[in-house]
Amino acid sequence: MAKYIYFLATLVLCNSNALAFQCGDLFSPASALSNLFSNQELTDIFGKFATSNYGRFVEAIGSVQTPDGPAVVFKRVSYRPNSRYRPTTLTIKGNPIAAVAILGPKLARIFGYRKISETEFYVPTPERINFVIREINSLLVKKGLEPIEFNFYDDGRPETPVDDLISRFADTLGFPLTTNSPLTVHDYAFHVVAFLIPNKVFALARRQSQMVKKFIDFLEKKRQNINNDKELDFFITEVKAARAIDTDIGTGNLTPLLLRKNYDKDYWSILSEIYYHLVHRGASPKKYLVDVVKSSLPWSKIRELLKLKKTFRSTILELLEEFNESQESSQFEQSLTNADGSKYVEKDYLRDIEQRLKDIQDLFP
Repeated sequence: MAKYIYFLATLVLCNSNALAFQCGDLFSPASALSNLFSNQELTDIFGKFATSNYGRFVEAIGSVQTPDGPAVVFKRVSYRPNSRYRPTTLTIKGNPIAAVAILGPKLARIFGYRKISETEFYVPTPERINFVIREINSLLVKKGLEPIEFNFYDDGRPETPVDDLISRFADTLGFPLTTNSPLTVHDYAFHVVAFLIPNKVFALARRQSQMVKKFIDFLEKKRQNINNDKELDFFITEVKAARAIDTDIGTGNLTPLLLRKNYDKDYWSILSEIYYHLVHRGASPKKYLVDVVKSSLPWSKIRELLKLKKTFRSTILELLEEFNESQESSQFEQSLTNADGSKYVEKDYLRDIEQRLKDIQDLFP
C-alpha cells in the first residue's frame, strides 16, 4: 500500500511547485544529460553482451527513493576464482542495464537509469516505468500515434506463479518485473523493453492467453466426465507452463535481438523465435490453442499405459472440439494481418518495433 501512496503523492506533487524541477526533469533535455552512461562505457559493457557472464557479477542490493521516483540499486561485485563470493545459480545471465543500450542514454535517463558510481547504478521500478509510459503515451496521442498498452508490476514475490502470470497478462497486458529476488537481474536484463512490441501483436497474444484460460476453466467443469484426475491435473499444468513459457520468451528475447548489430543467421533465428513464442507467428487464438493442447497431451511407450493415455487423449481432443465450437466471438478466429490484408510476418513485426522505438526517441530530440 505504501508504494501506491508514494506514487499518488508523486502525481499530486508534480502538479504543484514543490517538485517543479524534478517533474520537469522528466522531459528536460538539459537535465536528461546528467548521470548518463558514456558511449565508451556502453561499448565496453554491451560489446560482448551475448556471450558474457556480466549479469552474474551484478546484484540488486535494495530500493531507494530518488527525486525521480523509486529506483532499484544494482551493484557490480568482484569475483575471483579464489574469492568467497559465488554468483547465485538463479541469477540468469544478462545485463540489467541492457535497456540503456537499446533506448539510448537520453531516453534511458528519462525512465530513471542513473550511473551513481563506477560500481553502482539505479534502474527504475515497475511503478516508475509505468509512470513514464503514461507520460510518453500522452505525447504519442498528441502526435496521432498509438499509445503503449503494455505495463509492468511487482507483486513482491520472488517468482510469480504461472496462474497469476497468465491471468494478469490476459486481463491487463501486465508482466512481472521483480525488484527483490534472484530473478531481478534477469528480469531487468531481458524484459524491460517489451513495451516496444506493437499493440496489435500484444492484442493477439492477450487473446491467446484468454483462450487458454477459458479452456482450462471449461475442463475443470468437465472434470467428472474425464474421470482421470491425475492425468488431467498433469495436462493442465503442461498447458499453463506452455503459455507461460511462450509469454516469457516472447517478451524477453527482444532484448538480445535489438542489441545485435549484424543481420546474420543468428539475428533472424532470434527474431523468428520470439515471434513464434509470443503469438505463434500470428496464429488465431483457436489455432494456437489446438497446437498447445496437442503438444501438451501425454504419450507413453509402455504398452499397458498406452491404451489409457490414448483414451485420455481422445477425450481431451473431443472436449477441445466442443469448446472451440462454443466460442462464438470472431476475435478468437482472427490471425495477424497487415492493413492490406497480407499476412503479418517477422519482418513486419521487426519493422513496427523499430518504428515504435524511433517514434518515442523522436519525442525527445
